[in-house]
Amino acid sequence: MGTRGEADIGSWRKIVELGSGRTGSVALCIEPILSSAPNEERRCGEHQHHVFQAVKRVRRQCVKNNGAIRQVLQEKKALQDLRGHQGIVDLRYTSKDDEHLYFVLEPLLGGPLHRHIRAGPRGHLEVPAAIFYASEITSAIAHMHSHGFVHRDLKASNIVFSASGHVKIVDLGCSKQLERQTGGCKDGDVGATGGFSFQKTYTYCGTPHSMAPEMVSREGHGMAADWWALGILVHEMVNGEPPFGYGGDDLTQRITAGLPRDTSPESGEREDKDYRNVDEPKVLPIVRRLLDTDPQQRLGFSRDAQEVMSHAWFAGVDWERTTKLDTEPPAFRKDLGELEHLDAEHTGISATDVDPDGLFAGF
Repeated sequence: MGTRGEADIGSWRKIVELGSGRTGSVALCIEPILSSAPNEERRCGEHQHHVFQAVKRVRRQCVKNNGAIRQVLQEKKALQDLRGHQGIVDLRYTSKDDEHLYFVLEPLLGGPLHRHIRAGPRGHLEVPAAIFYASEITSAIAHMHSHGFVHRDLKASNIVFSASGHVKIVDLGCSKQLERQTGGCKDGDVGATGGFSFQKTYTYCGTPHSMAPEMVSREGHGMAADWWALGILVHEMVNGEPPFGYGGDDLTQRITAGLPRDTSPESGEREDKDYRNVDEPKVLPIVRRLLDTDPQQRLGFSRDAQEVMSHAWFAGVDWERTTKLDTEPPAFRKDLGELEHLDAEHTGISATDVDPDGLFAGF
């Protein structure tokens, strides 16, 4: 994997757009396979001497206008450094032209987690399925944290199903590699992993409904912010919606106070807070521990992923097999993804390789 300055992305055919954001979009494309192409590029989805790729196209002018050059370079570094874990989308290579930067990624066509949650028989997932997906997400978070990266935008739309029914973390655009220091966790640090402590970072980023209290209050955050986001995901999987809702004028207040939606501010002690419909004996405790408003008391702060993996909710998980995707995923609806678009009419995308301003050298 590396930079492909000569990659002729202009010859690829666009099948369907998979998503879009402020600075660009992701599309499913067909790359022609040459007889001399490395085996690495043949790994996924061969079809009539072509291979399917997911192409994230980032508008360079938007990146410059938003002061996000460092962010997009950090995203590339994160994807490069984290390659090899089955729970994180695989970066094949990158390229660029005079208008765009391109991330060529493995195509994940099973659909985002939020679609599968909504499509559940009662508008949410059953607990065994939630445990399965949460364990795969936890394994991926553990890999990120072991390399010093915090994701900072974990949410149901950034967890995507593969065609086989496993889930992977995508969109590392908000991720950041934190500085480490040896000697354990000290006052003022946020998060400890493997004998290291990680310094706080203060960037305001992510999606409001899944941001940890220390992020929305801009007090500085670290690895523990990802464990808060996991708590939001667990609640959403078993309940059908995040505990604090998706928005509203009081969203920030509710997050910082740890007050779920439909709970009055006069509800009193933490034990009285009602995480709606989370009444499974083994679900409510982990949600409460992950959604502790004090990051130093939050599950995962002291021993990071090992502490989370040791929780009773995950008692039946074989973590070695989970990391290798050597487990049978729950049945899932393949019609919630993009597999049905593979025979659709194709449209072209154009690309040449120049970098006139030199701002993206090495991309």
